[in-house]
Amino acid sequence: MPTFHLAWRAVAGDGSAELTALLAGGETRLTPPVALALAAPTRLAVRAGVPSLAVLTGQVDPATGTITIAAERETLHYLRLADGTVQPQPPAPPPWLCAAGDAYLAVTPGAARLAGGQLGGASTAIARFLHLRDYFNADKLAEAMLAHLLEMGEDAASAGVLVVEAR
Repeated sequence: MPTFHLAWRAVAGDGSAELTALLAGGETRLTPPVALALAAPTRLAVRAGVPSLAVLTGQVDPATGTITIAAERETLHYLRLADGTVQPQPPAPPPWLCAAGDAYLAVTPGAARLAGGQLGGASTAIARFLHLRDYFNADKLAEAMLAHLLEMGEDAASAGVLVVEAR
């Protein structure tokens, strides 16, 4: 089974995006920048905006090699396979059985709005970035994606990027 590495990047401020994880020691709010290995099943929740609403919930299970996610419609999320294939995901896809080199990426609705004016819309712009970059490191991918989105728009309120990489 692969090992999983999680990275979280978000813009700080009022109504900022936040990530909480149910780790071995209990539920923890993770303040960006976050980069950590997940050794045990971990529940995740991403909240964004004012009031703070859950835009994504899920679980990463290293024992089975799976990621299970449910996202609100405005939350764009993707599976990027080790071969570079990028698959935009529906709000509640079936669990993914990951192989080494696969990565899951989600952007909050605030982050997606930053790319909304791009040719083809936000989803196309994000998928294109994922397809053209060879970041096989969750931390570097999350950092680069957020920086790329911030270059595209002005209102960065509640912008956040979550990456879970299988190694």
